[in-house]
Amino acid sequence: MKANFHSHTYLCGHASGKPIDYIEKAISEGFDRYGISDHAYLPEDVVKRRGEYPWLKYQMEKSDFPKYLADIDDAIKKFGNKIEIYKG
Repeated sequence: MKANFHSHTYLCGHASGKPIDYIEKAISEGFDRYGISDHAYLPEDVVKRRGEYPWLKYQMEKSDFPKYLADIDDAIKKFGNKIEIYKG
């Protein structure tokens, strides 16, 4: 079994590519399972502390979360018959 359960997308602030791009590559490399586990948004009171914690810039915006889920669902629809795809 060849798997990866830790990958990020263009929405997290420090990666590029959409889930469909990563899944396509994973299939070409012989992966059986692939998980997208991006940095989702955090509660507003935490995000306000970005000055204290610079790593908070690597979180998607709350408004991007539906797009994130839709991007993964698109990949599942296209490639779900070739590879197990997980979203986190």
